[in-house]
Amino acid sequence: MSAAELELERLGLVPTHVRDHVLERDGSCCRICGRYLETPALHHIRFRSQGGLDVPSNLVTIGWTPYDCDCHLKVAHGRDARMWREILLAIAERPAVTALAARRWAFHGGVGQSSWMTMSNPLSG
Repeated sequence: MSAAELELERLGLVPTHVRDHVLERDGSCCRICGRYLETPALHHIRFRSQGGLDVPSNLVTIGWTPYDCDCHLKVAHGRDARMWREILLAIAERPAVTALAARRWAFHGGVGQSSWMTMSNPLSG
């Protein structure tokens, strides 16, 4: 591990190339509600304290300020955080799908979670 990587790890920061990839993948939009974010933040779906890694499949862009959208506190750390975590893990690598859309599709579309998690685009036909 390089000195720069060790310093990022010590500070608890996601490496720049990973951050840039996730922000580009998500289009600087909140993966919960889909809004464009002036101040995007990354969220670890599985927390680092629980063994979550700084990899794109474990990171999503999320709103965290009142003037963008404040999905982070409500969804990531709210009373339904466990449910949202599973949805976020399922859609992390599917940039066109927001967590709200996936949840709506799964629970109101009459299809079980295991079916939509394996589909390439859970919102199509």
